[in-house]
Amino acid sequence: MAKPQAHRPPRRPKVTHEVKTAATRLAHRIERPAAGLALAAAPTGTSDSNRLLFLGGLALLFLVLGDAAFLAMSARAIRDER
Repeated sequence: MAKPQAHRPPRRPKVTHEVKTAATRLAHRIERPAAGLALAAAPTGTSDSNRLLFLGGLALLFLVLGDAAFLAMSARAIRDER
């Protein structure tokens, strides 16, 4: 009696050179603006109050995330003392 062979999934096809170069071109074409330019460059239709609300929202987000990190670190420090 022959021993049953293990079922193997088929091999993945090798990626062709054309696909690799297309992926590289696409990755190089994606433009990611710097954070400073994104904050300074406002669209033409925005007013000063909208920009102020946006910056206030960013500041609030920063404060909330900082507070959460501080609470996590202080809870760990209290837990380690006991």
